[in-house]
Amino acid sequence: MRTLILVALASVAVACGPPSVELPKGNDQITSDTPPTELPAPSLQAVPESYPFRKLAIRGVAANAARVIVEGAGNPATASVQPLDGTFCVIVELNTSPADYTLTLRSQSHDGRLSLPANIGVSRASTAPVPLDAKLCDGSPLEES
Repeated sequence: MRTLILVALASVAVACGPPSVELPKGNDQITSDTPPTELPAPSLQAVPESYPFRKLAIRGVAANAARVIVEGAGNPATASVQPLDGTFCVIVELNTSPADYTLTLRSQSHDGRLSLPANIGVSRASTAPVPLDAKLCDGSPLEES
Protein backbone atom coordinates (compact mmCIF):
# COMPACT_ATOMS: atom_id res chain seq x y z
CA MET A 1 0.00 0.00 0.00
CA ARG A 2 2.82 2.32 0.83
CA THR A 3 4.35 1.71 -2.52
CA LEU A 4 1.13 2.49 -4.26
CA ILE A 5 0.79 5.85 -2.45
CA LEU A 6 4.40 6.80 -3.22
CA VAL A 7 3.94 5.92 -6.91
CA ALA A 8 0.73 7.97 -7.06
CA LEU A 9 2.37 11.01 -5.42
CA ALA A 10 5.41 10.76 -7.70
CA SER A 11 3.26 10.62 -10.83
CA VAL A 12 1.21 13.65 -9.71
CA ALA A 13 4.38 15.66 -8.98
CA VAL A 14 5.89 14.81 -12.38
CA ALA A 15 2.66 15.53 -14.27
CA CYS A 16 2.33 19.03 -12.80
CA GLY A 17 5.76 20.19 -13.92
CA PRO A 18 7.44 23.37 -12.72
CA PRO A 19 5.20 26.19 -11.55
CA SER A 20 4.45 28.90 -14.07
CA VAL A 21 2.98 32.37 -13.85
CA GLU A 22 1.18 34.14 -16.64
CA LEU A 23 2.43 37.70 -17.04
CA PRO A 24 0.23 40.41 -18.53
CA LYS A 25 1.38 41.92 -21.80
CA GLY A 26 3.22 45.24 -21.49
CA ASN A 27 1.97 48.67 -22.51
CA ASP A 28 3.47 51.97 -23.57
CA GLN A 29 2.61 53.87 -20.40
CA ILE A 30 5.43 55.27 -18.29
CA THR A 31 4.90 54.40 -14.66
CA SER A 32 7.84 56.25 -13.10
CA ASP A 33 7.82 59.83 -11.86
CA THR A 34 8.14 62.53 -14.46
CA PRO A 35 11.77 63.38 -15.11
CA PRO A 36 12.92 66.60 -13.44
CA THR A 37 12.95 69.67 -15.62
CA GLU A 38 15.76 72.20 -15.66
CA LEU A 39 15.55 74.67 -12.78
CA PRO A 40 15.57 78.26 -14.09
CA ALA A 41 18.09 80.79 -12.79
CA PRO A 42 16.63 83.33 -10.37
CA SER A 43 15.27 86.59 -11.80
CA LEU A 44 16.69 89.59 -9.96
CA GLN A 45 15.46 93.09 -9.27
CA ALA A 46 17.90 95.83 -10.22
CA VAL A 47 20.96 96.16 -7.99
CA PRO A 48 23.02 99.39 -7.99
CA GLU A 49 26.44 99.13 -9.65
CA SER A 50 28.01 101.20 -6.89
CA TYR A 51 26.89 100.77 -3.29
CA PRO A 52 27.94 102.48 -0.01
CA PHE A 53 26.55 100.11 2.66
CA ARG A 54 27.94 96.89 4.14
CA LYS A 55 24.62 95.01 3.81
CA LEU A 56 22.99 94.54 0.42
CA ALA A 57 19.46 93.18 0.08
CA ILE A 58 18.96 91.27 -3.17
CA ARG A 59 15.36 90.61 -4.17
CA GLY A 60 13.89 88.56 -6.96
CA VAL A 61 11.88 85.53 -8.04
CA ALA A 62 13.10 81.92 -8.10
CA ALA A 63 10.44 79.76 -9.74
CA ASN A 64 10.17 76.12 -8.55
CA ALA A 65 12.92 76.64 -5.97
CA ALA A 66 13.15 76.07 -2.23
CA ARG A 67 15.99 78.49 -1.59
CA VAL A 68 18.50 80.85 -3.19
CA ILE A 69 22.26 80.67 -2.61
CA VAL A 70 24.55 83.70 -3.10
CA GLU A 71 28.32 83.25 -3.40
CA GLY A 72 31.10 85.73 -4.01
CA ALA A 73 31.21 87.82 -0.83
CA GLY A 74 32.85 85.55 1.73
CA ASN A 75 30.59 82.89 3.22
CA PRO A 76 27.61 81.90 1.06
CA ALA A 77 24.34 83.60 1.98
CA THR A 78 21.01 81.79 1.64
CA ALA A 79 17.35 82.67 1.79
CA SER A 80 14.16 80.66 1.57
CA VAL A 81 11.84 81.18 -1.37
CA GLN A 82 8.22 82.05 -0.60
CA PRO A 83 6.20 79.06 -1.81
CA LEU A 84 3.15 81.03 -3.00
CA ASP A 85 4.79 83.48 -5.39
CA GLY A 86 8.44 82.36 -5.62
CA THR A 87 9.86 85.63 -4.27
CA PHE A 88 12.97 85.87 -2.13
CA CYS A 89 15.11 88.44 -0.36
CA VAL A 90 18.65 87.64 0.77
CA ILE A 91 21.09 89.84 2.71
CA VAL A 92 24.68 89.75 1.47
CA GLU A 93 27.48 91.13 3.62
CA LEU A 94 29.92 93.28 1.62
CA ASN A 95 32.54 93.61 4.34
CA THR A 96 35.46 95.07 2.37
CA SER A 97 35.40 98.62 1.05
CA PRO A 98 36.46 99.68 -1.50
CA ALA A 99 36.05 96.42 -3.39
CA ASP A 100 34.46 95.00 -6.51
CA TYR A 101 32.19 92.01 -5.95
CA THR A 102 30.93 89.51 -8.50
CA LEU A 103 27.99 87.73 -6.88
CA THR A 104 26.66 84.43 -8.21
CA LEU A 105 23.07 83.52 -7.39
CA ARG A 106 21.60 80.05 -7.89
CA SER A 107 18.22 78.56 -7.15
CA GLN A 108 18.08 75.21 -5.37
CA SER A 109 15.08 72.88 -5.63
CA HIS A 110 13.64 70.70 -2.87
CA ASP A 111 15.50 67.69 -4.31
CA GLY A 112 18.87 69.50 -4.30
CA ARG A 113 19.14 70.43 -7.99
CA LEU A 114 20.88 73.76 -8.70
CA SER A 115 19.97 76.23 -11.42
CA LEU A 116 22.27 77.93 -13.85
CA PRO A 117 23.92 80.98 -12.25
CA ALA A 118 22.72 84.57 -12.37
CA ASN A 119 25.68 86.93 -11.92
CA ILE A 120 25.70 90.53 -10.74
CA GLY A 121 28.55 92.96 -10.15
CA VAL A 122 28.62 95.48 -7.32
CA SER A 123 31.35 97.97 -6.41
CA ARG A 124 31.32 98.81 -2.73
CA ALA A 125 32.66 102.24 -1.95
CA SER A 126 31.79 104.42 1.01
CA THR A 127 31.75 107.41 -1.39
CA ALA A 128 29.08 105.83 -3.64
CA PRO A 129 25.74 107.64 -3.87
CA VAL A 130 23.16 106.47 -1.36
CA PRO A 131 20.27 104.66 -3.08
CA LEU A 132 16.92 106.23 -2.20
CA ASP A 133 15.14 102.90 -1.72
CA ALA A 134 17.86 100.95 0.12
CA LYS A 135 16.07 98.69 2.63
CA LEU A 136 16.71 95.41 4.38
CA CYS A 137 14.51 92.38 3.70
CA ASP A 138 12.22 93.27 6.61
CA GLY A 139 11.67 96.76 5.15
CA SER A 140 13.80 98.65 7.66
CA PRO A 141 16.05 101.35 6.16
CA LEU A 142 19.79 100.76 5.83
CA GLU A 143 22.20 102.88 7.80
CA GLU A 144 25.74 103.72 6.89
CA SER A 145 28.30 101.24 8.17
